[in-house]
Amino acid sequence: MQKCIDVVIKKAAITNCQRDAKVVIGVYSPDRYGFEEYHGYPVTRLRDCIRAAVVLKNRFGRPNVYHHFLFDGATNRFAELPKASEANLLEPFLNQADRLLGRKVSPKKSITNSNFGTKNFGK
Repeated sequence: MQKCIDVVIKKAAITNCQRDAKVVIGVYSPDRYGFEEYHGYPVTRLRDCIRAAVVLKNRFGRPNVYHHFLFDGATNRFAELPKASEANLLEPFLNQADRLLGRKVSPKKSITNSNFGTKNFGK
């Protein structure tokens, strides 16, 4: 996994785009590199719906900070995932990934989760 991130960092260093920037953030898709699990998240179930935002450079704080998101590519929406260790909070996001990937039919009711608001995520 670190090898994939190192490639991204080296590519950014070659293009010199990070020299003038105060903050550099990379968006990473673990599914594209064949991971079955990524930082405790089940990539085999989330598939192409998981993204990791990595703070590559930060002059105002800590670099190398990871944030994980559920991603709907059709509408370009991101919803921050809870920690992988909190399985009960992660389950609604896994169900939503199943709906986005077509493994489950979307319910007619809207999701009432604080991360999604009152709208259906991805609709």
